[in-house]
Amino acid sequence: MHSEFNSEMLSVGREFRGMSQTQLAKAASITQGQLSKLENGLVDPDAEVVAALVDALEVPVSFLYQAGRVYGAPVSVHAMFRKSQQISKKLLSKVTAELNLRLLATKTLLKSVDLDPAFKVPSYDIEDEAYSPTEIADLVRRAWLVRPGPIKNLVALMESAGILVASSDFAQANIDGVTICVPGMPPCVFINSDRPADRQRFSLAHELGHIVMHSQPNENMEDQANEFASSFLMPAKEFKASCLGEKLDIPELANLKSHWRVSMQAALFRAKTLGVITDNQSSYLWRKLSMLGYRTSEPASTRFEAEKPQVLSMILKSHAEDLGYSLEQICSAFRLYEKDVVRLMPVESFRPEVKRVLKLVKS
Repeated sequence: MHSEFNSEMLSVGREFRGMSQTQLAKAASITQGQLSKLENGLVDPDAEVVAALVDALEVPVSFLYQAGRVYGAPVSVHAMFRKSQQISKKLLSKVTAELNLRLLATKTLLKSVDLDPAFKVPSYDIEDEAYSPTEIADLVRRAWLVRPGPIKNLVALMESAGILVASSDFAQANIDGVTICVPGMPPCVFINSDRPADRQRFSLAHELGHIVMHSQPNENMEDQANEFASSFLMPAKEFKASCLGEKLDIPELANLKSHWRVSMQAALFRAKTLGVITDNQSSYLWRKLSMLGYRTSEPASTRFEAEKPQVLSMILKSHAEDLGYSLEQICSAFRLYEKDVVRLMPVESFRPEVKRVLKLVKS
């Protein structure tokens, strides 16, 4: 165990539990002033205080003594954080704390495995204006040898380039996805598991745009990532060829959704952007979608199954089967109790299959 108390991990643990300093201080029977000094690294706790803190936070003692940097909100969500008025500061802190714990766990796993991606992740400086987001989307498709037309499995494509993809409920915060890029680790993308599959795919493509284009944030980065995502998932030439132009209607939008694996609304927006339909047609179809309630929830008949990330599960499976780790040892390595590990990481490999036994009963 790391010998020095990590004051940042105390803050992460408190925020992960959604507790204020006042609440944690009360639960640990210390003063808020003492807790504040502990979190700011001004004093070190004695064994009695450590025991009280880990009991209140429901974490092992090793949690507070692990080394490693704690990161703030990722670049790709800064703009979203500013725009969304529904997310409180406390909830944002909770989400960021969870992302840090996922990042630490993933970093621990990567010490024992070597990833060998089939492709590299290209990088373009959007600020030099050499390429537009649409042009960059085309360049990435070409670099990754993507065939013309729809991308059947975007998660698999991104994972083949060494990008780690994982799901999260983001503590029910109104966040579609976030990207974390830190030194010494592959890009990590977290997608809201509560969103429909079509929205998850667009969010994934949006986050890919951030990875490729935004090493530094800028005021237009969200619009740029949206343009990239739309162009990456629905390339202009092929998308235009799949549209019926003046005959575009609600059933045809449903067909486009099925073919391109995007939402009906994304397909309609793309059709308007590419000049496939007129302003009047676009306005009419948006009104129609609203009247039918499809802007809130698209018809069940058009839904498809969400794509499942595989790489993290495979890494954990390797730890279980090849390296001989037990779930208890994985929890110890992550410095978390099982209830949190099960929530944060795909640990299905450590769960023995339940065998059903048929009992014969004489009549």
